[in-house]
Amino acid sequence: MAHVAAFTDSYLPTLNGVTYTVQTWSEWWGKRGSRMDVVYPNSSHDADTGEYPVPSIPFPFYEGFRVGVPKIPAGVGGADLVHAHTPFSLGLAGLRLGYAVVPEPWADAYARVNTPFAASEVACRAGLAALDDDAHVEQTVETVRWARGYIRDELSAPTFESHGNFVLAEVGDATAATEALKRRGVIIRDCTSFGLPDCVRITCGTESETRRAVAELNGVLAE
Repeated sequence: MAHVAAFTDSYLPTLNGVTYTVQTWSEWWGKRGSRMDVVYPNSSHDADTGEYPVPSIPFPFYEGFRVGVPKIPAGVGGADLVHAHTPFSLGLAGLRLGYAVVPEPWADAYARVNTPFAASEVACRAGLAALDDDAHVEQTVETVRWARGYIRDELSAPTFESHGNFVLAEVGDATAATEALKRRGVIIRDCTSFGLPDCVRITCGTESETRRAVAELNGVLAE
């Protein structure tokens, strides 16, 4: 039986792609007779078996986001595989940053199932630089706030309230909209795999990127 530990900065009651993915993984491991523990910043969520909230503090630059105090709960020790996520404010869209610690025999198999958005050397170097760059963090947060508002106000489709670096929008046929937008040179996330076949997820990019994404998606929706 494998023992997996997931350390996540985003978890229930917040609903987003990270939370969905962590829960899906937990169910997947459980069905195979294995165990997955989840370590997350404490919140109003009532911890269930295998969930370990750690002390946290409010993130000063982003309402609703909490930063967990680095800690390994006693019940999590001895995991065979560790998966960790970094806070959104230290990540760069398109340069995703995360890491996994696995036994050496697992490394090759784990690498084979990496997605096209796996962390690159550039992402790792950018993440290390971002850790020491307070101005970058503040600028990133302000850019995300602006982009969320712009998408909400300018997109010709209903959107859902967001507290992350992306916006969920209801576009009808998510797969068709995503493919049509891809042909226009813009990539967004089809949320069908999340159980939301009518929705897409739009990442908050730079001002020019966000304006283009909204304009192109509006064009697709008008067809």
